[in-house]
Amino acid sequence: MTEFMYLTVFPTNKKKGFEAALRMVRRWPRFRPYWRRVRRRVCEYCGKRNDLSEPRLQVCSGCGVARYCDETCQANDFENHNRICLVLACRWNGIGRLPLCLSPLIVHGRYMDKALIPNARARERIREELEEARVRCEK
Repeated sequence: MTEFMYLTVFPTNKKKGFEAALRMVRRWPRFRPYWRRVRRRVCEYCGKRNDLSEPRLQVCSGCGVARYCDETCQANDFENHNRICLVLACRWNGIGRLPLCLSPLIVHGRYMDKALIPNARARERIREELEEARVRCEK
């Protein structure tokens, strides 16, 4: 619900007022099952939400979580996002592309540290990727 508040409710409060924001909060229990799908369509910086018929937003290659309308929004949010990018990357669940922000942990061999990457599936996926890379290099 925290993401929902920051990405939709607070911007609505600024644009349309407190009553509109309150209506959105009341709708949350019905809206919650759809949030993961809608979340992929909300810009991290400006809060603009694309329709399902529009193309998806650009994704931060560092963490794979933050999404932006275009390069301008990403550049404007860089200072803020740069502080949390590694934290978001460490929460990666092992599904999808490997976040680039994890590269320093992988290079220094700290990817198996449970304190840094708590998800066991993510640690196993990194190990598998490294093994595949090693096999490719040996060929």
